[in-house]
Amino acid sequence: MSGKQVKLKQVNRLRLSRGHDGIWRVRSPEPPHKVLFENTDQQIAYRWAHRCRRFAEKEPRWAEYELEYLSDNYGILPAEEIASRLCRTINALKIISFRKLKINQRSNIYTARAVATELGIG
Repeated sequence: MSGKQVKLKQVNRLRLSRGHDGIWRVRSPEPPHKVLFENTDQQIAYRWAHRCRRFAEKEPRWAEYELEYLSDNYGILPAEEIASRLCRTINALKIISFRKLKINQRSNIYTARAVATELGIG
């Protein structure tokens, strides 16, 4: 590994890095950056850091304008576009739309039978 630069990854504010000895270390976000977990496998260290919710940052609460925008556009615009405009994750959209707004992505979709019923066509 000589000559290669070690990349530092952030997971739930934890610092995940590979040492020159080939061991992946998960360190605390505050100085001094104590080693919380070590493993030779990157995936195991990453999963451990991801499950360590003690250091996770909570997303800010939903503002009224965000909920309005979500209720107006959810199911019409792609979820990726709504998430990028609101700076939220797609899973956050799904959760908040179901819990607070009582809608899902298919709420704005009409079937042929529903359209015929609305128009009075048999």
